[in-house]
Amino acid sequence: GRINVAGIEYVLNDGVTEPASLADYRVWNPTEDLYNFSEAAPAIPETERKSLMANVTHNLTDHVEIWTELLYSETEFLNGAAPAPWSGSFFPNTLIIDAASVSPHLPGGIAPTDLAQVNYRSFELGTLDFEQEKEAFRGLAGIRGELAEWNWETAFLFIKTDLEETFSGVSDATILSELIETGAFNPFAAAFSTGTIPSGPLAGENYDNAAALNDAEVNPVNNYDEEFFSYDFKISGELFELPNGPLETVFGIEYRIENVDTTIDPLFEDGLNLGGIGQESYSADRDVRSIFAETLVPIFRAGEQRLDLGLSARYEHYKDDPSDPTISKNRYETFVYKAALFYQLNEAIQLYGSYGTSFRAPTLSESFGGSIFASYVYDDPFGPTPDAARVLTEIRSNPDLDPEESENINLGIIFEPQEGSGWRASVEYYRIETDDTIVTSAQEEVNDPFGDVFRDGAGNLFFVQSDWRNTAERVVDGIEYELSYLHPQKSGYWEAKIGINQILTYDIQTSPEGETISFLGRFVDPRASNESVAGPGSIPRYKGYASMIWNHEGLTLGGILNYVHSLNDNAVFTIDGEPRDIESWLSLDLVASYEWIDSDFPLLDNSKITVGIENVTDEAPPFAAGAFADGYDSSLYSLEGRRISISMSRNF
Repeated sequence: GRINVAGIEYVLNDGVTEPASLADYRVWNPTEDLYNFSEAAPAIPETERKSLMANVTHNLTDHVEIWTELLYSETEFLNGAAPAPWSGSFFPNTLIIDAASVSPHLPGGIAPTDLAQVNYRSFELGTLDFEQEKEAFRGLAGIRGELAEWNWETAFLFIKTDLEETFSGVSDATILSELIETGAFNPFAAAFSTGTIPSGPLAGENYDNAAALNDAEVNPVNNYDEEFFSYDFKISGELFELPNGPLETVFGIEYRIENVDTTIDPLFEDGLNLGGIGQESYSADRDVRSIFAETLVPIFRAGEQRLDLGLSARYEHYKDDPSDPTISKNRYETFVYKAALFYQLNEAIQLYGSYGTSFRAPTLSESFGGSIFASYVYDDPFGPTPDAARVLTEIRSNPDLDPEESENINLGIIFEPQEGSGWRASVEYYRIETDDTIVTSAQEEVNDPFGDVFRDGAGNLFFVQSDWRNTAERVVDGIEYELSYLHPQKSGYWEAKIGINQILTYDIQTSPEGETISFLGRFVDPRASNESVAGPGSIPRYKGYASMIWNHEGLTLGGILNYVHSLNDNAVFTIDGEPRDIESWLSLDLVASYEWIDSDFPLLDNSKITVGIENVTDEAPPFAAGAFADGYDSSLYSLEGRRISISMSRNF
């Protein structure tokens, strides 16, 4: 066990299971005494998914068609983490520390008023597991047709998901605090300890930590329900004729409703859980009305040369209503647009460029979702907090968030040396500047001398509070390259492609007065670093692929090589804080499919069987020292290794 006495962290001496006094402890070393989360946690979550899908298309007339798509799926997901850690300090509540300070097992030489924290990990209850059962339904129905020279389409979409999440390996702080106070549980002893209660009403009786934890174990259940409904209508055609060609136009309207209803177990809401993440229940609705238009204007034609102007615009009105009447309702309006030029220089070269704006409203969770508790590593400029120390952090929703607004620039060139040659090359530069980016940078609170942080008697951080907030700016730019060759053959073809995405810049300024942080080429684990809540996770400088597909009379064979560039590891977690690189990663996927068309067996007609192998060579993800628990970057790679899938479909 680990305790905090008068601002100093102590850990049991080797070989001691039941401390009698402070002499049975030594000062905790935050570098050498860290726990290996991966040792007990499952490496690969257990998943079982069952789905049923159908789509139907029917021509009512020569000019009107109806279609529908239905999808129902059930998913069971079982994952776990290391045995639940908990402490009797500021959070979840003071029950544990109050009980520990009067426990019959309080080691000699420790004044009850000097006991600031008691850390324990519930090895007796096994891993902290959470089982999710999810049901999802998606239904789409639409009708489209032609009217004179115009094409029109309208559709309804409904999506509903119900997710139930059940935890095990969690204790109720109310129950356990009573057991601590009577001495039936010894929070200072090592896991699975047994012994005699030295004093109090149960003096002389035996204590058993495993039995006591089992008595205090509970299985809290969270429910997450979401519904989405949308209706849209659009019409497209030639508005009128211009000197250089027709003016092609699209008009449309859209209406959608979103509903989120999150019911968190009272144990988590009240902060009485010893294990699991604290959350709050909430529900909210979003109503969005949109109108949009697009047009393509032919500016001139001269031989092989042509210049077209593309224009588009969209207006949206958001209305967000939380169920809590004490929280203000949100209203957003936005008008976004885009202008693009397409210039065909000659038969082989096409140039294009565009400028546009975009908009992202805060999610319902960011605005109204209450608090979520996690733990992060901080750079503490005002105290002695160890570099690798994990600090409990409360991330709070914020109904006063402003929407994100972006400006986007794209410039590109397409080169096809000769029509029918099969060769095609393209290069595109993109730049996105986003104002009021929505993040929750708890590091800003730590950097602020008056921030929402709490420290122990020695000045170490032990609790940080941070709201979702709008930052000053995010700047991203990069270049995409693609080269392909398509070679038609009798009854088929073969095609080869190579593509690279090069990120040049990924900078975030966390506040108008704050510093600009570059996330380019750095490993950022969303569960290990405070920067994860401000940043996007890991951004490799390069990601790429190379693929080849061969098709002949219904048989298709293909393969793709995937590449992820190396990253700079988080030096906070490396030996002696030395810089290290996470190795680049290369994997191979293969796929084969066969489709029966006009076969000798009518039952097989229009049927298709597909066999796929992902990560053929079973490449393991490269090691990342800064990864929390997993030891690798779970945002970029999978630990599942080689995966084989078989599917069969048929069109009726």
